[in-house]
Amino acid sequence: MTSSPIRTGTKTIGDAGSSDFLKITAGESIDVVPIQGMEDLTSIDSCGAQGEDGSFVSWMSIAMTEEDCPADQLGIKSRFRGFLPVMAKVDGEQVQRIWAFTITVARQLTAIDDAVEGFKGKILRIKRTGKGGLDTAYTIVMTGKEVAVDGITPIDIVSQLGPQNRMGILKLLWERGVAKVMTIMTDEERETIAEGATVSKSAEADEDWDEL
Repeated sequence: MTSSPIRTGTKTIGDAGSSDFLKITAGESIDVVPIQGMEDLTSIDSCGAQGEDGSFVSWMSIAMTEEDCPADQLGIKSRFRGFLPVMAKVDGEQVQRIWAFTITVARQLTAIDDAVEGFKGKILRIKRTGKGGLDTAYTIVMTGKEVAVDGITPIDIVSQLGPQNRMGILKLLWERGVAKVMTIMTDEERETIAEGATVSKSAEADEDWDEL
């Protein structure tokens, strides 16, 4: 039986460029309102590599499925990535965004969620510090305020996470010029991609959610 590479719930937290994604710049503080709690957290194992044009491309590991995982074959390690739908003020307007975060932030959120018996609808203040990469850190605090969010339909996170199967991932990496991707393809896979095999629009996996 094939497992899904997408998980739901905090039990998945181990020890270890779409406009729909929340952007937080270095030194910025932003208030967000979670539309869902940690019990509905969406998470994946994220992989990343540099494309031919120098940009960073992200995709999800499918190591837990029955298909051969391109990241494993390329020797690329995966890492936890969590996603929650939140309301945030962007250009003076309250809009819904997908907040993407690391395991470190997920642990902070779990502690807050436990302390207040669920942070859904409660306003959180996020501050980003550091210059980027490993130097980046986030501080999350409660503001003591809350708003009603029960009538808001959460944004579809899964559709934003890119391909969820081997062929979709291979096509994405090939199109973005990721080095050595051709070396892990079978003759049949090369032929299929060369013929312009179609992949869902989500194959345009947003490279920026793994850099937030």
